[in-house]
Amino acid sequence: MWLKIWSAIALFALTPAFANEPLRIATFQVDVTPPLGSPLCCSAGIKPAERIVDPLSARGIILFASPKPIVLAVVDWEGIANEGWDEWRNAIAAAADTDSDRVSVHTLHQHDAPGYDPSAERILKTYGLDAKLYHPVFMQDALKRVEASVRKAFRKPQVVTHVGTGRARVAEVASNRRVLGQDGKVQYIRFSSNRIPEARDAPEGVVDPYVRVVSFWNGDRPVASLTYYATHPQSYYGQGGVSADFVGMARSMRAAELPIAHIHFNGAAGNIGAGKYN
Repeated sequence: MWLKIWSAIALFALTPAFANEPLRIATFQVDVTPPLGSPLCCSAGIKPAERIVDPLSARGIILFASPKPIVLAVVDWEGIANEGWDEWRNAIAAAADTDSDRVSVHTLHQHDAPGYDPSAERILKTYGLDAKLYHPVFMQDALKRVEASVRKAFRKPQVVTHVGTGRARVAEVASNRRVLGQDGKVQYIRFSSNRIPEARDAPEGVVDPYVRVVSFWNGDRPVASLTYYATHPQSYYGQGGVSADFVGMARSMRAAELPIAHIHFNGAAGNIGAGKYN
């Protein structure tokens, strides 16, 4: 993801179409916190929403590129799958006057959050198990509000004069989930929290060493920042408390210090979590 985004931005800066006009961007943000009672995580045994610990958001950036805009969107949900991913991309594309293949919809995969998969919902409905995966009315309303927010942002682009990049080493956050034994087979699983001393004391393993940043500026004024780091983004889950968890907390703390658009993306983190240090 990092290489794709940086390559796209570099391409904008070097393309002749932008030689005589500045790069323009627009950002959007919508609350997508589910109502109490909503299913969470699309997994059996996970409690439905009993309380709201902190709000969930859908947010993103529109890059006014040639020939049509590119939209990068990220959602504090467990997942948006199958036909749902197509629905989101098509709706955002229509709002940003672009094509769906120029829209990326990314979920951060917090587990104390809803997941959207209308393909699975349709199958379950034939067995009388509809509305077990997610709250259908809320999901449709959330997408309509996101579409409206993108449409509004599209009409108010901001000029970008400079693009910045940066990185910082991350210490004692991520670790491999699967701990291998002497025989090369999985000996322990370090989930998002871990109480097995041997698993906790095992080496960290191969993890993303850096959080990386792409920032957009108008002169000396910051406009937006995109951050990237690969880890399962939860420190606990399954107790019914809707939360964006530690990635959401970090994002909110940064926004309080610097009130611009902060848009965070997760990397490939199937085997990476917070278990060694949590």
